[in-house]
Amino acid sequence: MEIHNLMEDIVFRMVDEVLQEESKQKEKEYLMSPQCRMDLVCFVLNRIPQYYVTSGRGMAHTERTLKENPQLRVDIVTLIHEGLKRIETVRRPYYDTPLKSRLIEGPVFILPTIKGKLLNCTNFEPIQGVSIELRWEDDLLPMIDNRWQNPFYLDAKLEGTFLFLPSPIPATKPGEQRTFELEIRVQDDRFEPFHHYFKIELVAEEEMEAIPWKNPDHKLPELFLIPK
Repeated sequence: MEIHNLMEDIVFRMVDEVLQEESKQKEKEYLMSPQCRMDLVCFVLNRIPQYYVTSGRGMAHTERTLKENPQLRVDIVTLIHEGLKRIETVRRPYYDTPLKSRLIEGPVFILPTIKGKLLNCTNFEPIQGVSIELRWEDDLLPMIDNRWQNPFYLDAKLEGTFLFLPSPIPATKPGEQRTFELEIRVQDDRFEPFHHYFKIELVAEEEMEAIPWKNPDHKLPELFLIPK
């Protein structure tokens, strides 16, 4: 058994119970979408203690401990409702559309999450209001699903930080080695055209795992736009 955060199971279960009740009472079907559910679970898990176990015995012990801590369950329910209020205020565009995952069967190259920060070279302030493209072989690289965007739009709240999680790419066989030459591109009338090229070396996996961000993040150096 691998290390497991027992709170994930508990929060998933409690979120399902609350969402079923909320969707019946308020007739908001989008609350039962997988996307809404995952956002809500993440909101709660990021705000409660974590309980890690490595065995069935540890899991049983932790379950008993949680039953003896009713306040924690009250806190979880309170956080679920707080998260629901935020979701109802700022609904993501993908809540009303099917979650189209691009998981691929067979040998694949699993690309990491690609992170970076875009700054103005004249004052080192974070860039906002521009779209950033991740390209491979001069085409936009597809993302893992429709929760991840390419192009990625930088608004003021992100403070210049962008992230991409590409879809896995088919391979010929497990163990195949390949170098992917990727490009970050920005085309905006306020700035000089921007191109940043980088390489990622990968070894093909036998199959895609349930957790798409298996590989360590690939962090780019700070990137700078030149105003016109």
